[in-house]
Formats: sequence, structure tokens, C-alpha cells
Amino acid sequence: MPLTLVVAPNGAVTAAFPTEIKSTDLSSAFVSAGMADTLKVLQSGKLAVVCLQNAKTKQNKESLAVAESLNYQARLSGMVGVVKLDPSDNSEAKFMQQCKVDTSSASAQLIVIVPPGRIVGTFDTTATADSITAAIIKAMSSGGGCCGGGGGGCGG
Repeated sequence: MPLTLVVAPNGAVTAAFPTEIKSTDLSSAFVSAGMADTLKVLQSGKLAVVCLQNAKTKQNKESLAVAESLNYQARLSGMVGVVKLDPSDNSEAKFMQQCKVDTSSASAQLIVIVPPGRIVGTFDTTATADSITAAIIKAMSSGGGCCGGGGGGCGG
């Protein structure tokens, strides 16, 4: 049985087609750089923490510090990949829409996504590593939303 994979330049699989490919299928297989980076983290079996920040957002350093500190939480040690993304970047608009993000927020935000592509939540700058870890643990024992690439399914 033929299998066709679409692979982003960073090595992330953005779509898989186990049968015939239609031209409409291919358009959904091409993803933004931010989504490809997020998929790469998820496909390596890690949790993706997407840091949404740019020159206009406030508390960028604090938000990034919380994201990076998740790797030092006892229950998450070494299991977190951090992806920085500009929420106002037009090439990321589809990804932001799929993740249901308020791209006009004045403050930095974090989106936490667990494999294969389940969104734990979007966190503002008041969130701590402990509160995000608790949300991750809760989400791992229940359902959640999806944020994924082309090819029909969460995470690609």
C-alpha cells in the first residue's frame, strides 16, 4: 500500500496520505514555520510550549522564563520544547486561528500543546510553572482540543 508523507524543511511530518492524494489535500499539507516547529516538538514526544510574543507585547522575558522553567519541573523534566512565535505574523494566522488565540493581546501568552496535538490551554503572564504543570497533568487525564497540520488529524 502506498504511503506519501509531506515533510517540512525542519523534518516535521506535516501530512500523511495512505491512499491517493487529491490536489485539495496538498494545500492543507503546507504549514507555517511556527506550526512546523511545533509539530517537530510534538513528534519528538515532547510537550510544545508556544511563546507568543513580539516587540509590542509586554512581559516577554517573564513569559519565556516560565516556559523554559517547565523543563525543570519534577514531572516534566526534559519533556518540554519551547517555540517562539510572533502572533502578528500573517504567515502564522491559520495556526493562531486553529489554536484559538487572541492575536491582539497586549501581553505575551503561552500555548501548551501535548502530543499528538491536544491543546492544554493558553496562559497569560500571570501563570506560573506550577499552575501550568497542574493544567498539563489534568489535561493528560482528560480530553482537550486539537491544533494540527494537514492530512486530517491532530498534529499532522
